Amino acid sequence: MSNLQEKTGFFEYAVMQKRLSYRSVLAMFLSAVSVFMVVYFLVTAFCGTPVAIAHRLLFVLFIMLLAFFLHPTKRKSWEEPLVLWSVYDFICIILAVACVVYYISDLDNWQLRMFRPSRLDTVFGSIFIFLVLDITRRVVGMTMFCVVLFFGIHTCFANYFPGFLKTAPTSWVRIVDILVSDQGIFSEPVQSMASYIILFLLFGSILEESGAGRYFIDIAYAVGGRFTAGPAKTAAISSAFFGSISGSSVSNVVSTGCFTIPLMKSTGYTAEEAGATGGGGLHRGKLYASHYGGGGFCDGPVPEGALHTDCKICHYTGAALLHCPAYLHTFRRFEKGSPPHG
Repeated sequence: MSNLQEKTGFFEYAVMQKRLSYRSVLAMFLSAVSVFMVVYFLVTAFCGTPVAIAHRLLFVLFIMLLAFFLHPTKRKSWEEPLVLWSVYDFICIILAVACVVYYISDLDNWQLRMFRPSRLDTVFGSIFIFLVLDITRRVVGMTMFCVVLFFGIHTCFANYFPGFLKTAPTSWVRIVDILVSDQGIFSEPVQSMASYIILFLLFGSILEESGAGRYFIDIAYAVGGRFTAGPAKTAAISSAFFGSISGSSVSNVVSTGCFTIPLMKSTGYTAEEAGATGGGGLHRGKLYASHYGGGGFCDGPVPEGALHTDCKICHYTGAALLHCPAYLHTFRRFEKGSPPHG
């Protein structure tokens, strides 16, 4: 991705172009998709979501559109000139839209056909699974793609595998029927992403762009910045502060991790050390919230005779004990070598 794209959004990129071109048109389209996506999720968060499976379908469609455009085949960035493989990208985009339209247009009957799928259900489901696998290859990498592909083949042809891998196979029709349903691709994690975590991600983006997220970093740096390995302690403390609000590891990484991890790298940490130190604290930071973001609420009924304050004290004490290793690791890291500056 070029420096221009890193400093400006899609809309600004299109406006800065001197003439109408493929890049400016695509930038405007991506800007429109992104804005529509944000507005849709804000409206549904305030007014309520549509039917759960339809809401999940639309969320996955938005992600697929952005993934196919922002991770093109045989090109490093969407800004680069089109190549022959771009035809394949556009075909994938059309197929993704067609699959979602097919399911939403016949939503009730499609759900009633569970365990008795029609031929069209199997065809569109097979296409959808292929598209999800292709996005996995583009975004996550070939390792995850190969793992998923291996176990998919194993499920279909398990009777041909040796040793402990040998078992009864499952027909492809049955696999598609389960995967393309609310028990597979559109299961509860997608519902959590579409209803809760996406809002925390938006909040984190607003904090990052407005500079408000720096407030958490400044407080944490004031507490731990003057000690040895100050940037690492800043990461651990700020993750706890922001985690108490968001309750989500993902939004914690997006909001505070984008500051603390580069800060550690700039003061001498390697990329691996910064990622491991920051990741441990960012993941445990969510424990300070009464809820775990999209993962469900952790505050159950208060036991009879117990004060709610006592339950909260126990909750935060446990969270602090679990969060301590991320903080103490910063000391242990420097017992074996000289600390970076800061």
